[in-house]
Amino acid sequence: MEQLVRLCDRPWVRAVKGVYFLMVGLTVAVYFVISATQNSEVDGSVWSVVNILLLVAVFVLALSTLHWKLTIPASDSVTRGYVEANVSFYLTVAFGLGLVYNYLAWKVVPSTSAFVLALLLISNGIRLLRSVRSGGIASPNQQGQGEQRTP
Repeated sequence: MEQLVRLCDRPWVRAVKGVYFLMVGLTVAVYFVISATQNSEVDGSVWSVVNILLLVAVFVLALSTLHWKLTIPASDSVTRGYVEANVSFYLTVAFGLGLVYNYLAWKVVPSTSAFVLALLLISNGIRLLRSVRSGGIASPNQQGQGEQRTP
């Protein structure tokens, strides 16, 4: 198990996950907006492909955010990293269950949970890519300190 955790912390794995999250998140968000603004029938064949990509991404995102949540050190104070990790994990699980229900019921109409999950995928993809670029850890504020930003 520890070898799997070390593998997931490698920069190239974080980069691949980050790019995949961004690609799927942007695809779902753009297609959700396009299909919502059209007055015609939603094309079910496109959503059937997008739903499969989204289900895989949500499963990997749930594991990734669980890892992030478990690596936050326990302390008496609530830090920004603690809140980010917990909110991201629990939102992913809640909306992921909604998406799985929607997929198993064979509803091809896009649900709001798909759009929220797209936003979660985009934000976590950016987080992972930033951590690779900075050479740091995947979870900001893991040690209870904020990111250093220079003007």
